[in-house]
Amino acid sequence: MTADAQLTDGLDLRPRTDLVTGDVLVGQRIRLRLQQVDGDWILNGTKGLPWLDWLTTKPFPEDAALGRIRQEIEGVPGVLQVQTLTITRSGTSATVTGDVLTESGVLPLVVAVGGGGVAESFSVAPHVIAATC
Repeated sequence: MTADAQLTDGLDLRPRTDLVTGDVLVGQRIRLRLQQVDGDWILNGTKGLPWLDWLTTKPFPEDAALGRIRQEIEGVPGVLQVQTLTITRSGTSATVTGDVLTESGVLPLVVAVGGGGVAESFSVAPHVIAATC
């Protein structure tokens, strides 16, 4: 069984750290991957998603964004497949929705990205992955 420290919605350690497993762990790992902006981590500039570029490019590179998001999600341990994935853009914000097949079932995915492309908060219920960037 894989486990990790449970993080707050702001992705900080809790004062009393609990371990998370199963779909909650998978959801937390997806949040971390999708929240990371490319170039954010100085030790590895290849990590992260180019949210700023995507949201400021006209026309919006929908196919490239969905392909890269799918690749990030499918690289998360415990994810077997991204079953559906769509993106809707409005100005400088976008919403990604889909279904993620995990080892224990299907997780609905909702990720809203907006503003400067920097993630501000994420929340995860056991069977729903929701994010606001």
